[in-house]
Amino acid sequence: MNERDLEDLVDRGLKAVPPPRAPRTLLPAVMRAIRVAAERPWYARPWVTWPATWRVASAMAVLLLLAGTALVLPAAQPYVAPGLAWGQEFLAPAAHVVSSVETLTAAVEIASRVIGQSVLGLLLALFVVMLTASVAIGAAIGRVALGGAYQS
Repeated sequence: MNERDLEDLVDRGLKAVPPPRAPRTLLPAVMRAIRVAAERPWYARPWVTWPATWRVASAMAVLLLLAGTALVLPAAQPYVAPGLAWGQEFLAPAAHVVSSVETLTAAVEIASRVIGQSVLGLLLALFVVMLTASVAIGAAIGRVALGGAYQS
């Protein structure tokens, strides 16, 4: 049996297999999920599906909350400032670490520019040479192993 006959045999066998059927429980489960989603109260659904009046009201409530926070924050500053000073003392070592990381990042960036630009070209050339050699060796092995040109 040659390849073409085997291919035809497998093709006929696969076409004779009936298509897969969905489980009998799939449709009822999908319909139940749709029904449960539709029965949820409006406030439990995504915000864009809320009635327009409630969307406007909720947006206004958020804006009022932000405006109220902006108005109250300056008045609360004397009470909040001592806590902020404590936070600054607490976070001072973190600021030192951040400064060190910034310095290290700048050094790595400079080194990558200086070294990378000179070495990158050499690595690219080496890659191209190795790729060419691999293709040539593969072609030579193919010819020797197959006894000549490739046959289709």
